[in-house]
Amino acid sequence: VDGELRLFESMAINLYLAERYGAGRLFPESLGDRARAVQWSFWVMTECEAHLFAVLFARGGSQFAKWREWTESAEFKETHPGHVPPDAKAARAALEGPLRVLDLALADREHLLGGGFSVADLNVASVLVTARLALLRLGAWPRLGVEVVEPVAAVGEHRRVAHLGLAHVGRDVADREPDAPVAGAV
Repeated sequence: VDGELRLFESMAINLYLAERYGAGRLFPESLGDRARAVQWSFWVMTECEAHLFAVLFARGGSQFAKWREWTESAEFKETHPGHVPPDAKAARAALEGPLRVLDLALADREHLLGGGFSVADLNVASVLVTARLALLRLGAWPRLGVEVVEPVAAVGEHRRVAHLGLAHVGRDVADREPDAPVAGAV
């Protein structure tokens, strides 16, 4: 809520707040860069988000065990006819292309729009951080899994989000085999 404006979609909220309060910093000044910020925001939602959540729910750890049990129950199947549980392996494979696109986009720059950190980086990272929860290793895409985003646990720690990538995503599971099953997950 900002005055009379009420928004509920996170990407719309981020784009609005960046334009309203971060013009020239988070929200790009040029029309072309603004269009690219929207492009990357739509891209990550349409190309990555559903696949990341499929992996997360299918094998994301014990916190999703109850969800998995419920989706396999007779009650769920009766009330959700035709529902197909997420296939983590297929979803992981479906991420190959989009993550390659993003990695290549960052081949000669630290940020998606080429200048400083922007709402494009914020929106893409806000979806891709799901890879950490899903315990996905991103080593095949060096600009996504090696040195990209420092953890931003502290509110206002914007300077630590110096790059788009997701360095911390694989760091805490570095000793795990790539995409190794998680205890308690399917």
